[in-house]
Amino acid sequence: MKKLYGDSLRKEAGFVKVIKSVATKNARLLESRAGKHGPRIKKVAKEMKGTIDKVFEDTAEAVEGFLAKCKRQNVIHVCMKN
Repeated sequence: MKKLYGDSLRKEAGFVKVIKSVATKNARLLESRAGKHGPRIKKVAKEMKGTIDKVFEDTAEAVEGFLAKCKRQNVIHVCMKN
């Protein structure tokens, strides 16, 4: 994506900002109520965040690859219609 948009690509936007904001608020609430399970919950949350980040990166790479393939075949207008 950075290849397409350069430095104008935002790290986070709309949906991601809202999810992170809600997650942060809920994390604080959960920490205050988690008691002895807090460290385990924190570990699982970090693993989950890593998984989501990986899915995002993989998706971005797939889209970039798709667009590059279309560009190489000089049929980007056909690819965008499908």
